[in-house]
Amino acid sequence: MLYTPDSLDPNAGDNLEWPLGNLPSWKDDLLDVNPSTNPQGTLSKYFYQASSGNLQVVGDYLVSSINNGLFILTQQALDIVTYAVN
Repeated sequence: MLYTPDSLDPNAGDNLEWPLGNLPSWKDDLLDVNPSTNPQGTLSKYFYQASSGNLQVVGDYLVSSINNGLFILTQQALDIVTYAVN
């Protein structure tokens, strides 16, 4: 998940689930931090069930010490990521 400056996000707007300039309220609901045979995170649980328990997807997020915990992605960095993905 990437956060971009509002000027780069055509859908930027205040939203209760993802307040403008903050991490989304559901950030802790996506992934389990540790492997488990009873995953709780949405993505962790999905991949565990889809693989009949053979794939455990775990993860975490990095929080910036400034800017409400968000890292800012410049247009140049966004271009690099877009190029790498395509």
